[in-house]
Amino acid sequence: MLKLLSSNKKSLILIFIALVVIIFAIFSNYGLLKRLNIIEKQQKLETTIKNYNNEIDSLNKRLEILTNDDFELEKLAREKFGLIKPGEKIYFVEQKNKTGK
Repeated sequence: MLKLLSSNKKSLILIFIALVVIIFAIFSNYGLLKRLNIIEKQQKLETTIKNYNNEIDSLNKRLEILTNDDFELEKLAREKFGLIKPGEKIYFVEQKNKTGK
């Protein structure tokens, strides 16, 4: 009978120790949940970095075009700043509201 009790106590102690180790492995600062959270944040940051790199590439291409193409530079100056060549006239067209007023 004593052997049965002592083997049950040993089994309970081993199960308790195993549960503590499993809980520590999952929930501690170095555990599985923390690692999964860090991996998710890393993936989001990598996506953000890729988006910014794409935007930088696009802006560099636009800068290259504006630096080397006088027509594009002139077009931008006309659209953004309303610049005109000497002797040109600007006509403004008034738009009516949808209600017709």
